[in-house]
Amino acid sequence: MKDLLSMGVVLDVRVLRGTGGGPEKTLTLSYHHLKRYNYHMVCAYLCDPADTDADRRLQEMRQRGVEVIVIPDRGPFDLRVFAHLNKTIRQIRPHIYHAHDYKSHVLGALLGSTSSMVRVGTLHGWVDKSKKLDVYYCLEKTTLSLYDRIYCVSPQLYQEAKRCGVSKQVLRYLPNAVHVGAFTRSREPFDARKELGLGANGMWIGTVARLAKEKNLDVVLKTAAQLLGQGYPIYCLFVGEGPLKASLETEARLLGLTERIYFAGYQHDVRPWLECMDVYLCTSLREGMPNSILEAMAMEVPVIATKVGAIPNMIRHYEDGILVPCHDVAATVQAVRRILDDRTIRDKVVKSARARVAQEFSFERRTQLLAADYDRLIARARG
Repeated sequence: MKDLLSMGVVLDVRVLRGTGGGPEKTLTLSYHHLKRYNYHMVCAYLCDPADTDADRRLQEMRQRGVEVIVIPDRGPFDLRVFAHLNKTIRQIRPHIYHAHDYKSHVLGALLGSTSSMVRVGTLHGWVDKSKKLDVYYCLEKTTLSLYDRIYCVSPQLYQEAKRCGVSKQVLRYLPNAVHVGAFTRSREPFDARKELGLGANGMWIGTVARLAKEKNLDVVLKTAAQLLGQGYPIYCLFVGEGPLKASLETEARLLGLTERIYFAGYQHDVRPWLECMDVYLCTSLREGMPNSILEAMAMEVPVIATKVGAIPNMIRHYEDGILVPCHDVAATVQAVRRILDDRTIRDKVVKSARARVAQEFSFERRTQLLAADYDRLIARARG
């Protein structure tokens, strides 16, 4: 094991509510990959102590070897958070402070400029929407120009950061990525469903997503209902948790899908569930750069997705998947039919998608770029 005293120390800071999302996967992978480049990473999570889902997620990260520190955070008016974060920084003495959301960006800006610590941030996307969050996002955007580096997971976020006054010298495009070797299909959908105790027959469309408004999941249900009416033996698989589960169950009942929908809940390992799907659907209204799509592409599940956020940069229409407009159930139905009916298109799409992930969105490549940039920033800070 490398001597920690000889390694660069990175403090990644992020708010966690519930089970989190794609950034948690990125941080877990980063912890292990960065060690190869002589960086030791510590994850400081701002969490409500009463949030049992967040605690469960952090325990999973610890079980995977990630060093996690919890900073109690009981809401926007908990002024003790800043003091706790300052104490953590004094104890850890990181070379790099890495923020991952609106609160950690604002807190990082309040730390002030120091000669010993580089401040960087990653923009994952301003996806969730509410009046309160819009205020937080506006505040966050005013702090970005104070950072030494801002990483953007999509070209769209890069342009948005420029509009916020962040200079091109500070901005870097650094897309999300997956561990391609770990996301490799080992079974056909029929066998995967059989092993998980699902109905092995039929055609399964599915998604991995938080069951929330911005995911627009009623389109998945309406698509399934229309396909069923057209004679396709369709089933739905939802992997994830969220506030809209009850309303989705109600809508499924009204559409006659109660016996054809399965809610898998939160799964720390989505690979067996992706293998069950004949088609992966992303019906989101807003996205940054969803890891779930990259994972589906790597697992050779044909992807149909809306043209939002960075998705058009991830998927070339009818090459790596199929792109459809938001809310367009008819276009989604047509796209699913093309995949289910035409084996040639399906095979072409999944082969191209996996190759694209391996070439452009591998975690090994992402870590190499990140570590090299860390090196440059630390060397510049030291003069």
